[in-house]
Amino acid sequence: MTERKIKANSRKQMRWQAPVQSSYPKERIMKQVVSQVLVNGVLSKPFVPFRGIRQCDPISPHIFMLFHRMLSTALLKAENQSIIHGIKMSRNSMPLSHLLFADDSFIFFRAN
Repeated sequence: MTERKIKANSRKQMRWQAPVQSSYPKERIMKQVVSQVLVNGVLSKPFVPFRGIRQCDPISPHIFMLFHRMLSTALLKAENQSIIHGIKMSRNSMPLSHLLFADDSFIFFRAN
């Protein structure tokens, strides 16, 4: 879809549409994104991504679970190395550093 078509369609309002903004503003749709990745400590050349994972894509939950697993592993490793310290709910309980459930992430740290 071209920028001209997006602008033309954004001015139209269908009969069934609410008069308020019901989706992304056109500034976010038309904005060009430039990305870089870090590979073995070296930053890649900037590139424009032309595909990505859209909301409601069937692979999204799997990527999210992969991220949560990596985050959990990193937090547990940091806790085992005494870099971070979780909190205890009671005197005899084990320290709690994080809870990951569905699309929520709770991270608990003891303040010094």
